[in-house]
Amino acid sequence: MRNSEGRSESLACFQSLFRRRRGDPPGCGLNWWIKACAVFALCASWTTALPAQTFRTLLSFDSTDGFDGASSLVQGTDGNLYGTTPYGGNSGCSYGCGTVFKISPRGKLTTLYKFCAKSNCADGYGPFAGLVQAGDGNFYGTTVWGGQGQQDICGSPGCGTFFRITPDGKLTTLYDFCSESDCTDGASPQQALVQGRDGSL
Repeated sequence: MRNSEGRSESLACFQSLFRRRRGDPPGCGLNWWIKACAVFALCASWTTALPAQTFRTLLSFDSTDGFDGASSLVQGTDGNLYGTTPYGGNSGCSYGCGTVFKISPRGKLTTLYKFCAKSNCADGYGPFAGLVQAGDGNFYGTTVWGGQGQQDICGSPGCGTFFRITPDGKLTTLYDFCSESDCTDGASPQQALVQGRDGSL
């Protein structure tokens, strides 16, 4: 119900609990206090009745299966979680070349791919961004370095790649960044992909 000023009378009554003054709407006396206290007691009892929350570490990475994973995970249609680590894995790069992994909700890790598996890191390395699962069921992502782009511009073996990887770990490099003159096609992507309504990434 609203009063002549257009304010909710129940809201006005609630406000009056904290500052009683002349002109407060009627009916905001002891009965309103009792109702407010009952609601507060109900909320308090509901909160204290919740079970205690526990935290459990499912997995701790080491340098062989990757480390320093900073990107978000994506849940696949199979219920498992998929992600990347920019470091660890193959030791051909400083601190490792990065990995793609799958982990079950119970914490069982499967390393699907270790980057820089090809000569001169033609498959890329350093996947800082996470993965996206597209409508075809495969996962797509990028690496910051590696590939077969213009090495003299990026100061490393390549300027990054765009790749596809199947749920069982078969990786295909789809594009090498900085393949065009002066890197007009971009270099060293670090943000996650998103699939548009047209199916493109």
